Amino acid sequence: METQGVFKKICQDRKMRIGIITFHRAHNYGAVLQCYALQETLKGMGHDVQVIDYRQPWIEDSYSLFCWNMIRRNSDSLSSLFYYLKGSLKKWMQAPRKSSDFRKFRERFLDMSAPCDDNIPQDYDCYLIGSDQLWSLHCLGGIADNVYMGRFERPFESTLVGYAISADMKSVMDAEELLKESVPAFDALSMRERQIADAVAEMTGSSC
Repeated sequence: METQGVFKKICQDRKMRIGIITFHRAHNYGAVLQCYALQETLKGMGHDVQVIDYRQPWIEDSYSLFCWNMIRRNSDSLSSLFYYLKGSLKKWMQAPRKSSDFRKFRERFLDMSAPCDDNIPQDYDCYLIGSDQLWSLHCLGGIADNVYMGRFERPFESTLVGYAISADMKSVMDAEELLKESVPAFDALSMRERQIADAVAEMTGSSC
């Protein structure tokens, strides 16, 4: 489905309470700014909007200094462990100010829910997943995330929308079985890349 069609799908001539699920906690300007832009666009359309403060485990570990989980994941290769420790040292030198800047931006500009794990809040009319590389497995330690796939408990009458989700072809092929199970639950879905949208549509029999 085209981007315009996704927004038309969630704007059903009524004000909706929308929860955004995305990479809002990444220390990445593009990730945080796209979240803010999406939030403000939906607000401008008259909706009540929050960013669901989902604490994705891999993302949280990625920005932790000398995280034992990350060390364990990289321990099978000396080169991987070396680059992780080197990156951690660099983060340690930059982290206080960078973390503070991103935290202050989120607190000032994003309307967030209470922090949560995969027990996603149940008080939204629409759950909007996207945009960003939420289905790119290299951003998630090689493992697809059920929340980003829309596989979480939500109100029966709620709407599930995927907006401009990005991925790479390897991730799509690796997650084929999960996509076949997950995609049909979306009421509307758009992908950022046309090639990926065509692959997902062919794989799942759903329109993207």
